[in-house]
Amino acid sequence: MTHNRLLHVIEQETHGRSCNLSSDEESPQMINSNSFSVWEKMAESQINNKYINLSSLYLEISGEQILNYFIDGTKSVYKIDEFIYSQNIYPIMAGQIGAVCCKRVNDNLSRFMSKHEIIIVLPDVAIANRVDKKIFIQALTKKLNDSLASLNQNFSISAVLKYSTAKSSNLSQNLESRGRTKIEARTMSYEIKLTEYLSQKKLLNHKNYLIKSGSLEYIFTKNLNLNNYRYVIGIVKNFRPESCINPSGSRDSSYIAELPLYHRTQAAIFTSSQKLGSRKMAVWYLRLHDKRRTNSAFDGVIKLERLLADNDEIINSSELNKISAYILNERSPVQYAKNSKWASDIYPVYLTERFAKSKYISKESFLHIF
Repeated sequence: MTHNRLLHVIEQETHGRSCNLSSDEESPQMINSNSFSVWEKMAESQINNKYINLSSLYLEISGEQILNYFIDGTKSVYKIDEFIYSQNIYPIMAGQIGAVCCKRVNDNLSRFMSKHEIIIVLPDVAIANRVDKKIFIQALTKKLNDSLASLNQNFSISAVLKYSTAKSSNLSQNLESRGRTKIEARTMSYEIKLTEYLSQKKLLNHKNYLIKSGSLEYIFTKNLNLNNYRYVIGIVKNFRPESCINPSGSRDSSYIAELPLYHRTQAAIFTSSQKLGSRKMAVWYLRLHDKRRTNSAFDGVIKLERLLADNDEIINSSELNKISAYILNERSPVQYAKNSKWASDIYPVYLTERFAKSKYISKESFLHIF
């Protein structure tokens, strides 16, 4: 191992022993926990058991716009090595994260705010014997960045985090996933900060909605100010069909598979698991593309989410229709670039995701510093 590489610094400072693992495979993403799993009741003012047809409305509002802010949080996570501490082997994780907010003015989309970081995550046993763990981590981070400077790199390590190695009742969460969870939680925290900023500056209203790429579950955050999410819509492209619920509250994936083009489902209220503080969310589905032109019956369908600040809140059906129609106007009629998920994508979200990842250093350069 080259002596000015980062793993050598970690090895020397934490008194661990490297297993000299070499892998360029990205750590697999966590499976969505589906925390909002308890169906409660319908979420909108007009209740019926039919799909809602938006084919006329989305044409009527063409040219207008209320979806003007877009947020995406991305992460690229790797197990860069395994270290031995006290005769046990623990993964060392590292990743790049990005949280980006883009703003649209007229037809121009540009970066409004963003945050990018490089993170290293160590097992807590690596610093267990340190008297002042905070000072030790600060000193370790400085030494890692001094090493990067000696390699003439123009980027730095933003933070060194630690994951718990204590035995857990959650047997499915292995040590690698615990390390990845730390990076995912940090990414989510920046998404939340961006949303809070927009809300507190009163930039969000009925004429300026924020679209968040991905779920609003925020499974790592208990104390979330739901008042900041009145004008925030989450778009989920990858959802589990077996978890879909029909208007009667029964699990029914065919209800989504048979959703016609330019139609949406009724919105339902789901309650989160207790660990999130009994949070409530309105959920509905929207078909962007004809299933005859996609790879499966669920391609071209997106899951839409809105957090509810008031436990008794019922959303006006006309508002849901309007939001859904505006989203339909954002769909792309053809595949752009190399994108297997194009049928479930909307173009401003795609551009925001691309911008977030464009700030990453290449995978080869990233792994080479270790």
